[in-house]
Amino acid sequence: CIFAAGASTIPMTSSTLKLCKTTQDVTAYWRAEGEAITASDMAFEPMTLTAKVLAALVTVSIELIEDAANVQGLIEASIASALGLELDRVALFGSGVGAEPLGLFGAAGVQAVDMGATAGAALTNYDPFIVAQGKLLDVNAVPGAIVMAPRTATSLALLKDTTNQPLVAPASYASAVKLTSNQIPVNFIHGEAHNASV
Repeated sequence: CIFAAGASTIPMTSSTLKLCKTTQDVTAYWRAEGEAITASDMAFEPMTLTAKVLAALVTVSIELIEDAANVQGLIEASIASALGLELDRVALFGSGVGAEPLGLFGAAGVQAVDMGATAGAALTNYDPFIVAQGKLLDVNAVPGAIVMAPRTATSLALLKDTTNQPLVAPASYASAVKLTSNQIPVNFIHGEAHNASV
């Protein structure tokens, strides 16, 4: 689901690729006709991408391959599913230790909305999602897809208003692409809570 959420791929021709990211943008200034343009500095920070390998291997007998006409398709589908699920998990929550890439959850500078430092909080409305979108807009980022655990999606769908009708979502939430992934944990420890999610 990470590619459906907007993640992109960067081709690499070697095991590492050096890039940079902007840490300070250009400043624009007004000027009168004939005046010099005021210069401003950009600031950059180096980034090094390191290639990682995700693989799956299945061992089956020759007899199974010869006897079951559909086994190749079943194996290919299972491998594709396993690779996709693990790619989702590590892109979001990878530890960055050893051969495992660092996921978004552990990356520095990622915007966050805390539902309560002591024990978290149950979802009662769409406010945390609107606040999260606002945090992105504050840094001139365009809010993309909302990726959540199936439990979170179910909780939102079950929200009711005071007349026990389904709670109407605000336009900014309703128009966002929403994706679910069972690779998002629902057992994080957050304060006293042992069933938190992100």
